Amino acid sequence: MAARKFDLLARLQAAADPKHAAFIRKLIPGVSLPLLGLRMPLLHRIAKDLARQDDWRDYIDNYPAAQCMEESMLRGLLLGQLSERSCPIELRLKLIEKTLPSLDNWSLIDSCVTCYKFARKHPERVWEWLEPMLISHQEYQARFGVVMLLWHYCDKPEYAQRIATALPLVPSGAYYCDMAVAWCSCELCIRQPVWGKYLIHESRLASKTRAMALRKIRESYRISDI
Repeated sequence: MAARKFDLLARLQAAADPKHAAFIRKLIPGVSLPLLGLRMPLLHRIAKDLARQDDWRDYIDNYPAAQCMEESMLRGLLLGQLSERSCPIELRLKLIEKTLPSLDNWSLIDSCVTCYKFARKHPERVWEWLEPMLISHQEYQARFGVVMLLWHYCDKPEYAQRIATALPLVPSGAYYCDMAVAWCSCELCIRQPVWGKYLIHESRLASKTRAMALRKIRESYRISDI
């Protein structure tokens, strides 16, 4: 395992882009780990390579603490690339839960959640799993839950009412969580306008978050009336 760790870290370091890292650092205030500046397409390719390895579970369970943000991101990306046969839904959810405490910035969350397409195969089970996160007072756990709704539920009419009911219950006051709620509210208005308008005008959405959502709606140019 030590050799595999060295090989992976060396691969990441070889692809480092200091100029891109400096640019990304400006977009992610307070990131706790060093940034190498790797581009997302390369990280996705590495995650796919790891998912094809027989010992992928060792990488999740026994890998030492990440030395850069890209290493931390790879763990999350890997859990989206694994096949259902390699990683059944209950095991996948359990392993993702282990990564949640290390998600300390919006980029780690958003980059991984986009590839968590297993939620579309198991929408009810994943919704149930997300419910405690949606009411968490931990900023980034709550953001994880909301961004999951945004990417994998907002386009499903059968979940529109549930999203409109869930979002006002997300604790407000933490910027990156509030922004996720505003973003999700905007997407709900675009994709499911009846329940989106209910959320904006009739629900108990926090006033500050509502204002953020309305700004996103105006900036989207995809809604003529709200």
